[in-house]
Amino acid sequence: MTTVTITDAPMSVEELLAVAHGEQVRLSDGVRTNIAAARAIVEEAPAGGSAVYGLTTQVGHGKDTRLSQDEIAREQQFLVMSHSGGVGPPLPAPVVRAALTVRLNGIARGGSGAEVAVADILAGMLNAGVTPVVPQTGSIGAGDLGRWRSWLRSRSAQARPHTLARCWPATRRCAGRESSRWC
Repeated sequence: MTTVTITDAPMSVEELLAVAHGEQVRLSDGVRTNIAAARAIVEEAPAGGSAVYGLTTQVGHGKDTRLSQDEIAREQQFLVMSHSGGVGPPLPAPVVRAALTVRLNGIARGGSGAEVAVADILAGMLNAGVTPVVPQTGSIGAGDLGRWRSWLRSRSAQARPHTLARCWPATRRCAGRESSRWC
C-alpha cells in the first residue's frame, strides 16, 4: 500500500482514485502552515469589522444582515443543521472518500479557512477507513455543502452517538455486530 501526500498543489486524477479506493494519505510538511494562515484570516475577520458573507453576515436573502460576535457561532451551527437534509440511497464509499479527499486538498491549499485540526481529522478518517454515510441527493445545490454536512454531523456525535456507527466499509462492525451493508 502506498501513501498519497496531500500538498498545496492540485491532486492528480491517479492520486485521487488511489485514495478513493483505500490508499492512505499524509499531509506534507508545509501544509499546516498554509492552513493556519488561512484560518488566521477567518479569525481576524469578525474583529476587523468587515462584512464577510456567511461568516459575519447571514446568507442568501439575509446577506446584508450583520451578525454580532455572539450570533456567529449559532449561525454556523444553524447553517449545518438547516442544510443537513438528504434523500436516496447512500453514495458508494469510494465516491465519498473521493469527496473527502478533494475537500482535504482544498483545505491544504489554504482556500477554506478551516482549522488545522479539520485537516488532521479528515486525514485520520481516510486512513482509518471511516466513511460517513452520505445520501445520494442533498438538500441544496451549493457545491458540496449538502453532502459535507454528513461529516459535520458525525463530528457532533457526542449529541448523536449513533451517527458514528453509520459508516462504510461493510467489513467494519456497526452497532456492535458484523454487517454486510451500511447500518
